[in-house]
Amino acid sequence: MASTLFESSELTLIANAMQERWPHWQRPTAVSNPRFRARTEALVEKLARAARRGRSRTRSVRRFSLLELKLMRLALLDRCRRLNESGLTGALAEKLAALVRGRQFIDLPENRVRWGTTIPYLLFNAAAIVGAIFFPPRWQDLLLCLSLYLVRMFAVGGGLHRYFSHKSYSTSRAFQFLLALLATTCGQQGPIWWASQHRHHHRFSDAPEDFHSPTQRGFFWAHQLWVFTDRAQQTDRSTVRDLLKFPELRWLDSHWLVSLVGFALVLLVAGGLRAVEWGFFASTVLLWQVSYGVNSLAHLVGRRRFATADTSRNSWILAILSLGDGWHNNHHFYPGSMRAGFYWWEVDVTGYVIRALAKVGLVWNVRTPPKHVLELGRRRPATPVVA
Repeated sequence: MASTLFESSELTLIANAMQERWPHWQRPTAVSNPRFRARTEALVEKLARAARRGRSRTRSVRRFSLLELKLMRLALLDRCRRLNESGLTGALAEKLAALVRGRQFIDLPENRVRWGTTIPYLLFNAAAIVGAIFFPPRWQDLLLCLSLYLVRMFAVGGGLHRYFSHKSYSTSRAFQFLLALLATTCGQQGPIWWASQHRHHHRFSDAPEDFHSPTQRGFFWAHQLWVFTDRAQQTDRSTVRDLLKFPELRWLDSHWLVSLVGFALVLLVAGGLRAVEWGFFASTVLLWQVSYGVNSLAHLVGRRRFATADTSRNSWILAILSLGDGWHNNHHFYPGSMRAGFYWWEVDVTGYVIRALAKVGLVWNVRTPPKHVLELGRRRPATPVVA
């Protein structure tokens, strides 16, 4: 069962509809399966409790199975038919229908986690923890960890995200290759695969087809589990034709593990196992957790300045840690902008670095949000939302 967001008013309406429908379902002639009646009765009680608790909240989070979602929708449709009622009831029935379709879509075999493929990832994280015990950090180790974290976080945000996925600026073929090479040391697969997944995310953001929507399958799914499915490992070549024309990018995309292992070997030769622990394992795990947080936390916690069709939020804490990508609501409203921080007070280190690269001629055609977008954001104050 995955987390599903409902307003407290929606929970109250569903609870009322279920209670109205329950006398009909209680009749033996209506439902012959005693187990089904027991589950329905439990759902009625569950909704009533949720509605009572939710009256003092603006939003409540509950967990519902596919069967429960179907029953709730059936009760709402029955209410619409009996009372000739539309409005919120009809809209809520449509919301539940979409959730049912989403659950059925999620249950397809290609959307299930292949747990065997998580073993290398789990071992990598375990190695980072064990290594920190064997090699207690010195200030030099922490400096190495932070330095490589910052450089590679720029490769994720400024390279994989703002360049390869959104082409928010232009650069030479040589610098493009350097960005891709640096990005493959981050352990997030190749630049073509990464761009394909991210473009897909923007096309279907928070819909059932979205690879990593926390509103569809919960926090842990969006944060880490989605990547271990067969469907997420496929590259939609039709969305990345602009990148496929470069043979060096195709090679890096297919052999990203070579770059990752080569990066570890360079650290081993330069500084031994201690350098591998703090410059490779620890630094990479920190990089993963923060960049994955943009997929998960940035759709759950923060402020919304712009009204987008998804649940993207702005988080200044995540923006600091991710060097700017935490201004996620800004980005989803105008994804073509090189800047994710649209205003001077929104710290966007990745944007500052790209502007510096433009000053020295390494990048050009830098795209920024137009004036009407900035004015719209100023007129609409950011609203805090915690889901």
